[in-house]
Amino acid sequence: MTIELEWHYFPKRRCDKSRDPVQDEFFQSDQEDESQVFHFVREVLQNSLDARRDPNKPVKAAIHVRDLSNKIDILNKKWFANAWDHIEAPNNGLSGVSRKSLTSSKTCRFLLIEDFNTTGLEGDIEEHRSSFSGDNPFFYFYRSEGMSAKQNEKGGRWGLGKYVFPRASAIRSFIGYSVRKDQPKAVIMGQSILRYHELKGVEYNPDGWFCKVQRVASEEMPMPGVTPTIIKEFCEDFNILRKKQTGLSIIVPFAEQVFNAKSLRKAVVEQFFLSILRGDLEVGIFERGVKHTITKDSIGKEVTQIENQRFNTATYLELARVYNENHQVIPLDTLQPKGIGSLTIKDGQINETMKSNYQKGDILHFKIPVEFVMTPINKKVSSYFHVILKSDLKSGASKPVFFRGHLRINDLSDTSSPHAHALVIIDEIQLSSMLGDAENPAHNRWSSNCSNFRGKYKNGQRVMAFVRKCPRLILDQLLPDEGKEDESALSHIFPILDGSKLETEDDLGPVTTGTGSTTPTKVNVTNQKQKLQIQEIKGGFKVVSGEDIPRKKDRFLVKVAYKAKENSFSKYNLLDFDFMNPKASGIKLNLDGASTSGSRYGNNNVEFSIEKPDEIYLQITGFDENRDLLVDLDEVDQ
Repeated sequence: MTIELEWHYFPKRRCDKSRDPVQDEFFQSDQEDESQVFHFVREVLQNSLDARRDPNKPVKAAIHVRDLSNKIDILNKKWFANAWDHIEAPNNGLSGVSRKSLTSSKTCRFLLIEDFNTTGLEGDIEEHRSSFSGDNPFFYFYRSEGMSAKQNEKGGRWGLGKYVFPRASAIRSFIGYSVRKDQPKAVIMGQSILRYHELKGVEYNPDGWFCKVQRVASEEMPMPGVTPTIIKEFCEDFNILRKKQTGLSIIVPFAEQVFNAKSLRKAVVEQFFLSILRGDLEVGIFERGVKHTITKDSIGKEVTQIENQRFNTATYLELARVYNENHQVIPLDTLQPKGIGSLTIKDGQINETMKSNYQKGDILHFKIPVEFVMTPINKKVSSYFHVILKSDLKSGASKPVFFRGHLRINDLSDTSSPHAHALVIIDEIQLSSMLGDAENPAHNRWSSNCSNFRGKYKNGQRVMAFVRKCPRLILDQLLPDEGKEDESALSHIFPILDGSKLETEDDLGPVTTGTGSTTPTKVNVTNQKQKLQIQEIKGGFKVVSGEDIPRKKDRFLVKVAYKAKENSFSKYNLLDFDFMNPKASGIKLNLDGASTSGSRYGNNNVEFSIEKPDEIYLQITGFDENRDLLVDLDEVDQ
């Protein structure tokens, strides 16, 4: 091979800040559907769909699991010849990795990922400034960290998804080959993401580059290989399928064992069944001479072959087909209460025919409008999203499945749908753009605390919460009433039960606290000689008498938030729960010996007054039992 390209690790300069890459932490999860393979597939195919060239043709992606049998020297002495000293350096972030351990078997397991009908990494290969890069995929893929030019319905936002490539490699490295419209037409460059490490007394930066080094304005700059010779060798050695078609091909050497045809097929089907069904995406998976092609025509068969599914993919595929057919769509109007109230569905829109059809098992397709304001330009935006529902009396409470464009957002299901399957699809560009701004780097949840979202939207947090809880709001009108509500001051806000349904002493948890204290659940704290105490119960807490009996008309304010690392109450998020819209949150308030008449209340706080001495005054349940809850109880001055 020509000496044109080598691996380069640049020494740390005195002015460089010491930092170790932490991007890997954004893709950690204990859940099966958030595993390394699922993250990898989601980021790879999302990037391919974002780079779609002809919108009238599907993006075609190929994922190969291959071995370089008896050709280990191709990697060992050719493509990674001068990288091994750094790969084996102490404290570089690679645990137990050595050239001997990886090459002793005389074979190398690697991934080849290629996409077609895509634009490739276009842009000026010499640009190094973000302010001048514009829409330059080459710059954002190779030369930036935590930055992205993607907007609107595009999946990416944070510029971190590309780290799934080195993360999939035992040596945290990859090599990319792209064919573009721009000059030069074809480019090859690789990267290695280690940690700060020392070699022969010299400390090196974490980033390694498979490149040629060019002097620009007295500085060294990594540049891609562009000559026909290097491109021909790369394509021949790794059996690259790409000829002259634009797109991107990635080699991931020494791939982790979790990547195989079975795990890849499952990840593709469960994450991208909607895009495949719509004809936007086709995926081929290859291993040991066996090819699995997943298209809109074969997706149904693929779903039946997936083992250990975490949710009923076949049912959601059925719901997606109804969405694609786009007939008998039921429009619903939303209601925006005055003040700080939450968005909800207007009453009286679900007729008896709809209820009957739903109970019989028919799939119902709803279209729901929303409005918000883009604050920087004070522009009012009218948008919409879709909710597709199917009853399933055999199941318990299932969690809705959300798609923003072609991305499945996996960790939004904090509200369950009783005896129902719900598919929520956000495909309108403005709403998709807003919710994309609220996504975290792993694209598995929305938060109004995201830096891309804060300060950009008025009413945005309300709309976000409404989208998440809309399936339950619709079901509340489709399903028979579950008991009657008390006709007290907050009956339009809380389902209030009678005192006979309050928890008994046998249901108490170990937590007690006094007035003015803040205590996470599942922690023993007791304050003596207080008028009221907080005690944990299943799914929430109750306010009971303390040693000092409260007097009639004494007023108290209880404030609630999930525990954060710091400033929990200031970090309360409307998406966690909403006392103003308890049905959608699954929250229930029980009163006995207390009243909320004439009281103030908010999304995460309630004021109440003592009406008669009792053992139990207030009980709130329906919180996430997997998260610690902070409860603050204070007496209110009269």
